[in-house]
Amino acid sequence: MPQDTLNSTWILAVDDEPSVLSFLTRALRRFGYRVEAASSARDAEELLLADPYRFGMVILDLTLPDMPGDHLLARLRAERPALPVLLISGRPWSGPSGPRTRFMTKPFGLLDFLEQVRGLLAVASPSALDHARP
Repeated sequence: MPQDTLNSTWILAVDDEPSVLSFLTRALRRFGYRVEAASSARDAEELLLADPYRFGMVILDLTLPDMPGDHLLARLRAERPALPVLLISGRPWSGPSGPRTRFMTKPFGLLDFLEQVRGLLAVASPSALDHARP
């Protein structure tokens, strides 16, 4: 099994489509990442509130049925401004991006996805990962 150098980081994957969530979790686990999956914004918030520094990265679908992903992103940024977030959606998005926030349009391939994950983790501030629990 291939291993990434930053694979001790927990990643929270949030998507309401079971097939997409399965793809995300299988791909990340295959490359040695530790993953928790949530199928709604409410489930994601519960996981994040239970242990705010457990996750070193979040992969977030923008079109969740119980809350728009950009609203959850705003809540994440209020609590953890340096947390790397990869936004995903089947629709174009023109919101803010930067070194700690990237966007991918679904569908996407495995290699492109992993490149984005690695890129976000590589530029994450030490404080974002230092507080993430191993």
